Amino acid sequence: MQDNNLWCSYNHYIKRKFDKWSMYNLRKEIIYENTLLDSYVPPQNGWIKIKEKIEIKIVEPKVDPKICIIIYTYNRPYSLQRLLNNIQIANIKLDVYIYDDCSIYDQIYNDKDYKFTINYYKFKKHNGLLKQTTIYNYILKDFRNKNYEYYYIMNDNIILLDNFFSKSIEYYNEINDVNKIVLNLCNKGLKKVWCKFNPIKYNKNMWLNNWIEMGCFMFQKQFFIELRYELADSYDINRYLTQVFNKFNKHMYIVDKTLVIEENNRIA
Repeated sequence: MQDNNLWCSYNHYIKRKFDKWSMYNLRKEIIYENTLLDSYVPPQNGWIKIKEKIEIKIVEPKVDPKICIIIYTYNRPYSLQRLLNNIQIANIKLDVYIYDDCSIYDQIYNDKDYKFTINYYKFKKHNGLLKQTTIYNYILKDFRNKNYEYYYIMNDNIILLDNFFSKSIEYYNEINDVNKIVLNLCNKGLKKVWCKFNPIKYNKNMWLNNWIEMGCFMFQKQFFIELRYELADSYDINRYLTQVFNKFNKHMYIVDKTLVIEENNRIA
């Protein structure tokens, strides 16, 4: 017979079917005297050994939201506010990071009760279009240790069209390519650009274009892994990132029908 002073029923206290997922997360979920258990003790016939009979509290492991949005902004409070309201309508769990390139406004967005977390960073001096790599280096440094499933980089002057998140994630997951790195979500026309690559139709929703459109694009963690070195100064961040990913034989895609509208009120 089990000694109930030394053993407790896994099902009784954990109330969760024992499987590989539970085994993996056990250290994160069980609190013992307000401290995480030092080591995992394998169950014996459905029992978990503890040092003494205590109340075990189940604590859900902290999990980052599935989606992260990174917004670059400068002196466009109306456009930024509209984009945040646009994101709010989507009503999904996500985090927003705003990088303000030293706008003249003390408060560039209304700090209202959003359903998502906003992390706001303001540069002490203006970098401008000619030093966008400086901003990207800060972003790369900040995000190498963050873990989300999907990342979006957006300019502040875009408008998200209907079903933006569901469509973009669906399209991204349709790409069966181990070398995919970016899906561009702003299609202003598949004109031939400086990289001299002729877009190739991938499926009904996307093209392989092999360049980056900076209005809005999405990616996963591999993006930060590939950009493991500090970016050199460049006057054209689109060209710079495109060259880096082409060098590493990474593939960039673009949606057939744009998922965002970008205003033409660019501010240097």
